Amino acid sequence: MPVTWRHPSESSWIVHTVAEEITRAVRGGGPAVVVVRGRGAAFDLAAGAVRATVDPTPHLWAPEAYEAWASAVLGPSAGAPTGHESGGVPDDALLKLLSDLGPEPLLRANRLVSDALRARPHDAAEHQRAALVVASFALREQQGWFYDPRVEAARLAAHLALARSLAPRAEPTRAGVIARIVLETIAVRQRDALARIDAAEALDWDEVGRSWLRALRMENTRDWRLAGPEPTEFETGALVRALRLSVSGIKALHSLGDAPRPITDWGRHILVGHVGEVGTGNALIDRQLALETLEVQAVFPRASGDETLAGHLAAAGDDADVIDGQLWARFLERRLAEYAGVYFLHYRRKLGLGRAELAQPLAQLDARIGPLPLLVFSRFRRAEAQSDLEPLLPELQELLSKQPERVTAGNWWSAREKPGFGGGLASRLPDQSTWFTPPLPPGTAFDVGRRVRRLPTLMSADTATLEAIWELAPHDSDLGWRLARPGKEPATAQALNRYFGAAIEFDSRVRSNLADTFEDEPERYVPFVEKLAEVDSDRWWKLGKYLETRDEVAAARAYEKMWKLGADRVLFSGHSDWLIAYYRRTGRTREALRLAEDAGVVHSARGLDTYAELLEDLNRLDEAAAARRAKAERYGDWGSLIAFLRRTEQSRGGAATKRLVDEAVAHALPQGLERVDISDFSAPPADGVVLKSTSPKAAAAGLDRGSVLVAMNGLRVRNTRALSAIREFVDGPRYRLIAWHAGRYVESELELQGGRLGVDVADYRR
Repeated sequence: MPVTWRHPSESSWIVHTVAEEITRAVRGGGPAVVVVRGRGAAFDLAAGAVRATVDPTPHLWAPEAYEAWASAVLGPSAGAPTGHESGGVPDDALLKLLSDLGPEPLLRANRLVSDALRARPHDAAEHQRAALVVASFALREQQGWFYDPRVEAARLAAHLALARSLAPRAEPTRAGVIARIVLETIAVRQRDALARIDAAEALDWDEVGRSWLRALRMENTRDWRLAGPEPTEFETGALVRALRLSVSGIKALHSLGDAPRPITDWGRHILVGHVGEVGTGNALIDRQLALETLEVQAVFPRASGDETLAGHLAAAGDDADVIDGQLWARFLERRLAEYAGVYFLHYRRKLGLGRAELAQPLAQLDARIGPLPLLVFSRFRRAEAQSDLEPLLPELQELLSKQPERVTAGNWWSAREKPGFGGGLASRLPDQSTWFTPPLPPGTAFDVGRRVRRLPTLMSADTATLEAIWELAPHDSDLGWRLARPGKEPATAQALNRYFGAAIEFDSRVRSNLADTFEDEPERYVPFVEKLAEVDSDRWWKLGKYLETRDEVAAARAYEKMWKLGADRVLFSGHSDWLIAYYRRTGRTREALRLAEDAGVVHSARGLDTYAELLEDLNRLDEAAAARRAKAERYGDWGSLIAFLRRTEQSRGGAATKRLVDEAVAHALPQGLERVDISDFSAPPADGVVLKSTSPKAAAAGLDRGSVLVAMNGLRVRNTRALSAIREFVDGPRYRLIAWHAGRYVESELELQGGRLGVDVADYRR
């Protein structure tokens, strides 16, 4: 879809934004027209009679790159700078104030520094304090689909550039030192940020200042072990993020213990990483909206008669504060859009609630938040039918065509590559590779983890290109994995040591993968994984799995430690089956039952399966049926209930069981068992099961990602729920499939284990 944007690329827009932020800070607010024209690597800027050239060295947000522009905007009227520490809140006091999280300390700091800057607009120290306030605000961004502190980075760079112009020979203040470290952190220039932290540690800081430096080192390395014994709330935020990235969201949640008060930021950071961790969602998801609401109302108490959260944000003014209303409103919009997506992911994907069950809660959530432009991506992500999707396309086209700077690379990619809808979306939406040119802001590794997986220009980048980026960001785990596992093959010990180094000691995933490289050496493997499990108790399953065929007694001890010490109860329930079977084999039936009950009470799919299997083995068939039914109702897997009922029909009584089977079939197949053959299909399918990935079995059937399965062995397949039931009415091992593929129906026959193609699937509705 061809478009003409106001700025030709993200890089041009960033330069324009920093330049406008400088003019805004000098002129006390109000928009300034700045023309940006690229000239090689440099940019020519103009605002009326003011002219200057920006050379983005060492990177696109570097304050020194904009020093000439700042001097030109200041002009001769700036006079002599008033110098450092001339008034306002002292740096140490400001750092202490900003060590408390939540909107109230930030609002107070913003007011104090904004008033001081208005009184002394040519004071380099005040601009560095302003940069510190912006830096503190920017660090509240959490990683996720809506992670986007680019404007905050521009404002931070603007104040630091003005400070350099106003006091060119002065050493930076403490506020300036911290703000510059944060700027390098946002730009994901980890090597430079850490060098600056090393240099800063030579200064004489109080404990609050040292806490900031520890937190920023954690931000850049993910090494959660660096936290002090009594961390401030700000340092705890860095600890939470480091634990979530290096260990798990559950570990991050447990690190908070009995925190004296709930902090909105902590929940944001943990929930972004809760994928696969149902426990964090159960603990945080519902209370998080209440915390987000409190922040919105604290920052924007009046909603102009509209009490939705969007109504409060719409009341944001365009003031001249360091953090103005518009900046804060955009930040909160991103957070609410992220929350809406996480809410859907948790209840639909993790807890398995059906569309009908979620329809009302989602409608209530949308009504509570109100109309926010970025919310279209969250609604788009939860679309499960073409009819859900079509009404959203005009909004997406409008946003991507007119405001590309508001869209992250991850969200742009997800909109164009939405699976299961015929593959025609890419041609109907602008190409993200055209806007993100170059794919990273020059000199930075900004958002590289998501971009290396979402931007075609980085997805296809050669090793030399990625190595050059890694030199800037040697602690970025996504980039490290891309280099350590080219083509997704298993990482070698040499690659893991090169790209992760010290992280092997504190990063659970890295240590786990390194262990796999010497799994044929038990004398090394066992103590290595034991040390991993001592840090991350949920990893005891890995040692238990390894020992199952080597030493059953030791395997049982490892699994027992996970049972007693593990934080992620869903993970535990999914790995409880071996220990339950071991207890049963060794005559410890009571312990087996107690363990199975613990696994089942979590209500994970595997935990319910394991509990039901033990109950069936103990001939407690009514209880086994109840466990199977609980799984069917939560996850839509009526097939396992049907299989159980048919398997136990004789012992349970034929007529009674027949009624239960019919009831289960009615849930899974409201239209009954529909007999079809390929001649019954002509138009594109209205529903079915779409393949979201591929496999050798799928390829053997002539199917690929995006193919839609519509029938199995002559029975109509309308959704995943129907598929799980129909498998139980097919006598394998030969399966005959009918699918819509590449614009036509194809029929194939092949041998499948349990009727499974080995691919990820989802409901398809046109």
